[in-house]
Amino acid sequence: MILLPALLAVGILATACREKVVTKDFKTIPDGQSAAYALAKGTYQLELTASAPVSVEWLGGSCPAGTDTKQLNQICELTQDGQVILKNRTILGQGAPATVTVKITKLVR
Repeated sequence: MILLPALLAVGILATACREKVVTKDFKTIPDGQSAAYALAKGTYQLELTASAPVSVEWLGGSCPAGTDTKQLNQICELTQDGQVILKNRTILGQGAPATVTVKITKLVR
C-alpha cells in the first residue's frame, strides 16, 4: 500500500502548515518591568520558561491571567487584535531580573 504513507505524509504536512510561530524570543525583563507582544485576532499557544517568576496577561480575549510562574504552556483565543504581556512584578525595586524564553505559535482550528 504505497498510498497510505503518502496520505500520512500529506496529513502531517498539512498540520504543520496550519501552525505558524509568530514570536520566538529570549530576553531579560528587569524588576518591575514588562514585555508585550502584539497579536492579531486568532488562537495562540504560549510556551514560556523564566529564571524568576513572571505573570502573564492576555488582552483581547477572555483568557485567564496567570499567577506568577516560571514555566507555562497555555492556549488562548483572542477575539480581537490584542497582546500578551509578561510582567516581572516589583519587589520594592530590589527583585531579580527575569530572563525569559518565549515562543508564541498561531494555531488554526
